[in-house]
Amino acid sequence: MFQTNNQTDQLRNDIRRSVERWNFLYPLDKWYRDKYSIRYNSDEHRSIDIVDIRMEYEEEHLYRSTLIDIALSKKSTYIPGRGEWLQKQPEVEDMNKDQIDDLYDKVSIKDIDDDAEEIII
Repeated sequence: MFQTNNQTDQLRNDIRRSVERWNFLYPLDKWYRDKYSIRYNSDEHRSIDIVDIRMEYEEEHLYRSTLIDIALSKKSTYIPGRGEWLQKQPEVEDMNKDQIDDLYDKVSIKDIDDDAEEIII
């Protein structure tokens, strides 16, 4: 009639393993119960249809990924591997011939490579 400590520990371990196994096999069920604060194995929990859970998860996942795509498209930061820099037109300053000649005269090979010798043409 009375349970010993050993039997109580065994029962507690069996229940824990059962709950862990359920959550491992049905992770969307766990997600759904957390979202709506539904207790495990309650009447409400037992009345839930796994197809409805999956549909709600897919809807939320689709909505969330769409929001992320919209947020990324509004950002002007560089994202590696997307080739965005190839799609943008380079910004070129309008310079007249005198400005171009002045810049050309200021350029030195030593500015580019410290080991290079100055070449005079």
